[in-house]
Amino acid sequence: MNKLVIGIGGVARAGKDTFAKLLRNELNSLGYSCELLALADPLKKDIDNFCWSNFGISAFTDKTEEKDIIRDLMVGFGNGKRKLSEGKYFTRLAESKIDDCYADVAIITDVRFDEFEEDEVFWVKEKMNGVLTHVAKFDFAVVEEDEEGKMKGLNQRAFVEPANETERVNDPKIRDAADFSFNWPTFNEDYERRCLPYVEKFVQWMINRRRIELK
Repeated sequence: MNKLVIGIGGVARAGKDTFAKLLRNELNSLGYSCELLALADPLKKDIDNFCWSNFGISAFTDKTEEKDIIRDLMVGFGNGKRKLSEGKYFTRLAESKIDDCYADVAIITDVRFDEFEEDEVFWVKEKMNGVLTHVAKFDFAVVEEDEEGKMKGLNQRAFVEPANETERVNDPKIRDAADFSFNWPTFNEDYERRCLPYVEKFVQWMINRRRIELK
């Protein structure tokens, strides 16, 4: 089998990393080796020292409150690199890593942009002949009784909002271009087990479309 590239899109805190890790485990169980790659990793490496020196925060932090502090800086730096290369700077670096790795499947955990003609969406779907997925996370709305005694919020979902204007513009494009998309709720307890059915459904979708085969 040729190396398969799977790109994952979605706003910050939508669960892209969770989906990627569970997908890797599921594919491993089917006999496929997987490599997780983030397009933003080279960016984080480039500005990590600056973030430490000026904010006391690593660019690789997993803490939401710390990410929020340096997010605009990272977006600005990344946009500069993307403009100079018409969106190809980070995909070229990722492609080099994919070529050098021995895994059957490369899972790209952060497909975020569809601005330039050959941007990240084009790269995953057309150049790499890969699969683009999109994930969105929601909470169920709080149910309240209005002044007339009617219940408000029943069966309504409050989706995680884009973290900035860049996400607000690009995320709908990623969702519309995705080969497979889904919405999942916030699970506060035993979340990996409860998220697994969503991953299994995607894997079955790939099997049905012969993107992977049962070994």
